[in-house]
Amino acid sequence: MLAVVALVCSVLPAVHLELSGFIGAGETQRVYHVQRDVAFVPDLLSHSLVIVLPALALLGTAVAGFVYGSRRWVAVIAFVAGLTIAVACFRVETHFTFIEQGAVIGCDMPCAGFVLLPAVRGLQDDLLSTPAGQQPGFELTGGENGYYAKPLDAWWGMLAPGLMLSLLGGYAVARLATSPWRASAFVAAGAVAVIIVLFLQALGRME
Repeated sequence: MLAVVALVCSVLPAVHLELSGFIGAGETQRVYHVQRDVAFVPDLLSHSLVIVLPALALLGTAVAGFVYGSRRWVAVIAFVAGLTIAVACFRVETHFTFIEQGAVIGCDMPCAGFVLLPAVRGLQDDLLSTPAGQQPGFELTGGENGYYAKPLDAWWGMLAPGLMLSLLGGYAVARLATSPWRASAFVAAGAVAVIIVLFLQALGRME
């Protein structure tokens, strides 16, 4: 069920992107904006397969579990796929800007990340192809690598199943070699580690 949720959310708009540019300075400055909501499928498909393919693998292991029962290889594949989704989502999440809407950040080099960068470049091309973007003196806010990105509801619908599936898959793998109590302790330790990492990441963004 969680894999189905992740796949459904992958076809819904999951990321809101914005770019802006300006002409002039001071009171004569004119600012122009473009924005777009993108989905992992089909808008970011070629780069988002790191998330979509593990979700498909999880759906396949669910079917295999019904057909073949609780086999060792089913548990291992489910754990690896769930962990891959969680890590891939975490890597994408580190490139959300989490700043005031419309406030474009600037980078000295491409910083939107592997998954989001193609959509950012596409939005940049759209802005530069407008009548304003083709005027002399037009500049991109934040430079050629500037962008604004925030997650939408569908994004959390992908991240949450990834985290939960990695923990559930970890429990299933641990149960192959140890008792339920020890397997539960293993999962609890993993959950605490994830919470600590997310907390430290949030503190880093506040600095």
